Amino acid sequence: LVRVCVVVMMIMTVLIAAIYDDPATSTASSSSSSSSSSSSSSSSPSFSHGVIGTHPKAPYFDTSGLFTTFSIIVFSQLMNVSLGMLLGALDDKRQLGSVVVSGMCSTALLYATFAVIVGWYFGTYVDDSSNVMWRSYTRSSFVRVVVEGFPALDTLSVYPLNAMILSGNLINFVYDDDERSPLRVSVWRVVVALPPIALGLWCWRLDQIFAATGVIG
Repeated sequence: LVRVCVVVMMIMTVLIAAIYDDPATSTASSSSSSSSSSSSSSSSPSFSHGVIGTHPKAPYFDTSGLFTTFSIIVFSQLMNVSLGMLLGALDDKRQLGSVVVSGMCSTALLYATFAVIVGWYFGTYVDDSSNVMWRSYTRSSFVRVVVEGFPALDTLSVYPLNAMILSGNLINFVYDDDERSPLRVSVWRVVVALPPIALGLWCWRLDQIFAATGVIG
């Protein structure tokens, strides 16, 4: 629910900026800032670049990013970790299929709407992590802080849970029930949790991370 609220907040701020921003004012401010740094305007996407009609338009279809797009779609729709909890909460187990399909369709519609609106507003000035573009959003500091900080907080909150689930699955695969011990559980959790952190120090670009994780599933 929090994720949905943040995405809706991002969509609404883009639409509000598209309606109320003045292209002439934005163009003037963009040109004045580019005089001090000619390269920063093209490498730092922001709301000043996003006024409709003043930015390079994104192509409607581009096959060069198809592999990364497919991997991101797979990654964003993964729900296998939650299927066990979802199945346990359902009184009628026969409804699982319709519930999963409805959930995937609703999230796909929300993500597609966000992608289309952001691409329409920012054009080719879309960062790999689109939330960082809200750094230049000046209408509300609350919106700016929430949008910028939520992905990091969301990852930090869900990462221990994923590590616990994966380590638990590996322990169940390797050991029998009578071989489980608190020490082994702790060791496996550390073994599972450390590699992503170490790899994150080496590769921190989200498009590359999502491309790899989407293939692995």
